[in-house]
Amino acid sequence: MKNKIASSTVWLAFFAVVFAIVARPFVMMNLWEWFVCPLGLPQIGYWHAFGLLLILTRTDTGKKSSDYSDSEVVDLCVKAIVAPIAFWCFGAAAHAFMN
Repeated sequence: MKNKIASSTVWLAFFAVVFAIVARPFVMMNLWEWFVCPLGLPQIGYWHAFGLLLILTRTDTGKKSSDYSDSEVVDLCVKAIVAPIAFWCFGAAAHAFMN
């Protein structure tokens, strides 16, 4: 029997996807500027970071969207929101100690 996902979970998933689409390239662009540009490579913009993320991330998890339970969807949404913030914070702290 297929799981029906609650409407609040759907809104959380929508917010997480939009947040991840906007935040992850921004984080990658900043990390690139802080850690790769000092090595002599050129700075990248938002859309270059977006394209690199498309290339570097795996888009197929092997699971159909109907196979996820509510708790799995919420877990994935929290990770999509927290991970970019955490990576940016750790990168900013490391960058601060480099200067």
